[in-house]
Amino acid sequence: MHGVIGVGRGRGRSRMRLAVVAGAVAAGLAVAASPAGAATLPVLEPTADLAPVPLSVSRGGGVAIKGDTAVVADAEAGTVQVAGSVRVLTRSGATWTQVAVLTAGQVGDSFGHQVALARADDGHSFVLAVSDPGVSGASTVRVYVGSGSHWTQRAVLSGSDTTPGDGFGESLAASADAVLVGAPRATGGGAVYVFGGNAWTQQLRLTGGDTAPGDNFGQSMSLADGTLVVGAPGHSPVDALTGLGAVYTFTGNGRHWAQRSELVGQVSHRLTDLGEGLGVAVSVSADGVLAVETLEHASGTLSFNTGAVYVYTGGPAHWTRRTVIDALTLGLAYRDLYDAIAVTGSTVLVSENGRYTGAAWVFTRSGSTWGPSAQLDVNPALTGPHTGVGQIAVSGSTALVAAYDHDTTHAFTYSVPAHP
Repeated sequence: MHGVIGVGRGRGRSRMRLAVVAGAVAAGLAVAASPAGAATLPVLEPTADLAPVPLSVSRGGGVAIKGDTAVVADAEAGTVQVAGSVRVLTRSGATWTQVAVLTAGQVGDSFGHQVALARADDGHSFVLAVSDPGVSGASTVRVYVGSGSHWTQRAVLSGSDTTPGDGFGESLAASADAVLVGAPRATGGGAVYVFGGNAWTQQLRLTGGDTAPGDNFGQSMSLADGTLVVGAPGHSPVDALTGLGAVYTFTGNGRHWAQRSELVGQVSHRLTDLGEGLGVAVSVSADGVLAVETLEHASGTLSFNTGAVYVYTGGPAHWTRRTVIDALTLGLAYRDLYDAIAVTGSTVLVSENGRYTGAAWVFTRSGSTWGPSAQLDVNPALTGPHTGVGQIAVSGSTALVAAYDHDTTHAFTYSVPAHP
């Protein structure tokens, strides 16, 4: 079952970047991997490279995929100052073809920093939301509707009370009839703005029941079948512990949303009051699976600056944590990790951004556990040592992974198992 994907960037500290394909997860499911096991995994080669771009021109941006339609943004300007663009590609058989290029920004404005893609009500066209941070920080989000080579801009969105620097568009989610935009630095601790209707007007300004300044509510979010999950990694409860983080679950549609539950993070180090920053990235599926990333994660008596991903099962009113995936699970202590999570199916993709090299793994379920089953080759044709992994999106058995090295940015597709 394909959930609606929402992504958001993390803050400050090192982070983990994941795509989670999760269907039915049994109670007590645990991820277990060893460095030795990871080292002997089979390697999955890309099935396609969607229009590589010189790093001097672009350092990448958002990616999204639904069925046979993929969206790849060239948002971050390289040494050659050009305006950002968003490329649309379609698949026929095993071949991907670029069919449209959307441009709307100015030089240096990071157009396409985030993207969200959802099927429209007619079943064959799509709703595409593209963030446009703007050169001056006065961010907007552009909404397009279309398919194939035909796309029409329907609206340019801004919040009713947003100002430059609010981070409007740092996270996005979309459905057939709504676009949701996170602004984590908006007044009061952040907000999510809901837009819809024929003119894509603002329907609601959404906050958590206990949101306070500094919470970064809207840093991340995900939407699937009327369930909206929003991360607030800076949230600190009334006992003044710093940055435990929180994740809020809402249900509804249009202008009507009700908070159903709140998950609060924990202290990441026994000797300090530093919180783990729960909610730096989130993703929820229509099958009742929720994946949440932390900025930091305690292991034993120590806190490693690598973060973790917690996998929950249940529903909007009650989530039960089943699985913990952290850097030590992968044998990656003290490595820099990044954030991006997507939920659909029952496979987990985990990427790691080291100081000089990036990597990605596939985790699949066997019985009541998840373990590593393959490693993705994110650098198949490149010889430079400075490689990295950007955003990840998944639809069915196709994974779309942004990657780069010292001179080129790529968007690789892979065929991954999507177990029921």
